[in-house]
Amino acid sequence: MDPKNSKNCLPVCRHPCVSGKCTAPNTCTCNTGYIRDIKNNTNCLPVCSLPCTNGKCTAPNTCTCNTGYSKDPKNNMNCLPVCSPSCTNGKCTAPNTCTCNTGYSKDPKNNMNCLPVCSQLCTNGKCTAPNTCTCNTGYSKDPKNNTNCLPVCSLPCSNGKCTAPNTCMCNTGYSKDPKNNMNCLPVCSPSCTNGHCTAPNTCTCDSGY
Repeated sequence: MDPKNSKNCLPVCRHPCVSGKCTAPNTCTCNTGYIRDIKNNTNCLPVCSLPCTNGKCTAPNTCTCNTGYSKDPKNNMNCLPVCSPSCTNGKCTAPNTCTCNTGYSKDPKNNMNCLPVCSQLCTNGKCTAPNTCTCNTGYSKDPKNNTNCLPVCSLPCSNGKCTAPNTCMCNTGYSKDPKNNMNCLPVCSPSCTNGHCTAPNTCTCDSGY
């Protein structure tokens, strides 16, 4: 019986009609934007015209994201994984899961950070991009080897080799000039009498000797 009209009889549905209206005995007619649930004759499910990616269709053309996902600002029916903190040099492919870009590998100290990979060890420098070495301060790129950095000496290292920034290591048979840190003098043993030591254990006589 219709409570508003005693002369009108309404159909009875044994179970409440969810998102629809009881239009005949135990028969539910779905509201606009809903479709009959094949598993439950008195239940109507919302219809989304596009698939709800990583979420659930909870109302007509309305997608509710799964836990760990948030709405794609470019597509209302797509849910994107959330990574916190954000993924450095990679892509967030699942909640708090970072997949590294090509040429990068996972940082063992930080699961959300990807570090560049250099196929050869970066000597006296740091791998700052895939197969790219950035030299430490006081070093410059070796023209013969892109992953090797050579020390820079602001003055030439005479009779020696530049082994660290502004540091000269003398060749065998030479010792550091006490007046010039970047100059190496030949050593004569014993010392040269009435002459000058011009090469290791080589004496050049003074004029008149």
